[in-house]
Amino acid sequence: MILREAIENCRDKLISKGVTIPDDQRVWLRVKEQDHGSPGNKVYHLNERLSTIFGVTGATMLDELCIEFMKPIFRAAKLHDDAKTTLKALL
Repeated sequence: MILREAIENCRDKLISKGVTIPDDQRVWLRVKEQDHGSPGNKVYHLNERLSTIFGVTGATMLDELCIEFMKPIFRAAKLHDDAKTTLKALL
């Protein structure tokens, strides 16, 4: 599951930096609270969601968490055959 890997990446990053994080049960409760759509399709920034999940506020650390969170998502992404042609046409 991509979400599990993304959260575990963040958890591992924080632990490697010596940051105290909430226990796994609390983290997953917060993940569930943050994993939802919003009225009017408002976008909530990933760094804000990760801050809520892990209780971290430092901008540099949140940037690092965003990178860790996105790794499994980017790894699973597929580029459609016509994407390059379409993107070039938009330039």
